[in-house]
Amino acid sequence: MSVARADRGWTRDRCVDGGAAALEGKHVVVIGCGMLGSPIAEGLARAGVGCLTLIDSDELDAANIGRHVLGASYLGQGKAEALAHHIRATIPTTKVMPIGEDLVAQEKCNVFGPGIDLVICTTADKRCEQYLMAERFSHGAPGVLLICWLEPYAVAGHALASSSPSESLADLFSSRGNFLKPCVDWPNGIPAHRVPACQAAFQPAGMAAAVPAIAMCTSAVLDYLLHRRTGSAHLSWCADAKAVQSAGGRLAAHQQSLPGLAVSERPLFS
Repeated sequence: MSVARADRGWTRDRCVDGGAAALEGKHVVVIGCGMLGSPIAEGLARAGVGCLTLIDSDELDAANIGRHVLGASYLGQGKAEALAHHIRATIPTTKVMPIGEDLVAQEKCNVFGPGIDLVICTTADKRCEQYLMAERFSHGAPGVLLICWLEPYAVAGHALASSSPSESLADLFSSRGNFLKPCVDWPNGIPAHRVPACQAAFQPAGMAAAVPAIAMCTSAVLDYLLHRRTGSAHLSWCADAKAVQSAGGRLAAHQQSLPGLAVSERPLFS
């Protein structure tokens, strides 16, 4: 008979640093299970986070496959439910609750309720972000809130991490919901592609381009859960000037003095 060890600590890092024990009791709410949210959720499960709530009302379609954790076998299924199935099948030590409803409309989960350690929003949807920021600020909800997104063509990524409910993250955005300190400017507008026979526009980006931002956001979540990071911060990653220019943009003035291809950190309000 062959016996193989497969407990949480062993599958995480062969029990090297003991982090799995600390993460087992953590509950993270992931809002948005797309290009950014799906690999972050899977990464948190593999790191040893004990409980995940996944919220997303969209279904997986063929255009998502090349930049998503899920493959063709999940086409047509709700992203939250399908990602929960995938995580349970691959990391069965993680408890996963999927909510395939719109964040604002759903009533199954109080995202700032007791027992929830951290909320991360990856929807890049202004309505969802504004709802979260307003709810947390008005109710003084404790815990850490991360708002994460990619800039067009995944040439940059951001993570706004707020550790205090008294902070008004809305002050970091314009009245139209645009972030006031992007890494990249688009002097001629953001180049967009059109879906054939449809008015929808998009800026294509592959998973490889998003990997640095995915790693940045996942690491930030783990750092807060393990108390290696406590204060609020603005984390960002940006491609180098050549990659930005090839996409039709240019580095913002405040970004030009920072190293490319590296994570930068600054105060949340500066």
